[in-house]
Amino acid sequence: MRALAVGRVAQEILHGAPILHGQRGAPDVVLVGQQARVAFGLLVATAGAAWKRLGEDAVLAGVAAWSIPHGLAMLILDGRIPAQHIATTEAIETLARDVIRLWRNA
Repeated sequence: MRALAVGRVAQEILHGAPILHGQRGAPDVVLVGQQARVAFGLLVATAGAAWKRLGEDAVLAGVAAWSIPHGLAMLILDGRIPAQHIATTEAIETLARDVIRLWRNA
């Protein structure tokens, strides 16, 4: 369940952070890029600590922790997962746990 917990942290960091805007109200690409790098750094630090990994292994832990929740979220948003699996918070949590369990046993 570490991947799910770290993935939730990543989602809050990435999607909870305000988008910085330039003078004309359009997103400032440089600032948004900096925000993304800082957010990914926090994800790597969190995942690295959760799995006791350093350096490149911490980066891989961050990518692994982000890829499953992000991929699952995209499948939900795209409407590719049957409605009964996403009808309630509990159903989504069950789906996520089952996906992670299958991934670990692959």
